[in-house]
Amino acid sequence: MSSIDDLAAVDTRREHLLGILGHQLMGGTAVPAGWVQLVKNNTASSADDENRYATDWIITCDGETVGYLDTEEKQGWTDVWPYGVINVAKHPMSHWRQGSFNGRLTNKLLSFQTLPEHSWWVAMRKDWQQAVMVNAADLFVYGRSTEVRTRYSEVPLPVIAFPNSKARLASTPDDFTRVILNRFEVSDAVR
Repeated sequence: MSSIDDLAAVDTRREHLLGILGHQLMGGTAVPAGWVQLVKNNTASSADDENRYATDWIITCDGETVGYLDTEEKQGWTDVWPYGVINVAKHPMSHWRQGSFNGRLTNKLLSFQTLPEHSWWVAMRKDWQQAVMVNAADLFVYGRSTEVRTRYSEVPLPVIAFPNSKARLASTPDDFTRVILNRFEVSDAVR
């Protein structure tokens, strides 16, 4: 890497803060379906490594990918969830910021479409101590397409608006683990 800009371009270290809530699944948990584990997916080895754009995490069961988990740090969330609805961007924000929008779906949505039942979009509080979790299968069923204005562009951003009432709040590692394992129908398997 040749500059501080290169370092910033591949910085996915904040995503590792998911360990505050997700450490039980990072270590793995035995459930009747097998060994469920959360594994980092987008660790880049250089500024040119395309893997930095991959969905943040994969969820495995006995080593086989069964789902994806993508985190988004919400800078405006410092205490109580401040948003009336959950907006999941349909297209990469970088395209909007750079004025090079090409209409392609985000990598997270492309991943979620392949394995929706065990995939999650996770909004993280600014201090990474709480998470609002949206299951991808629910996102595709209960979400509605709309557009919102952002500070990045005059052009409205297409999003999937998801009702807060269908999301799950995780405030402890046990909560976080239970939410994900509930999709495996083993909520009592939390260690």
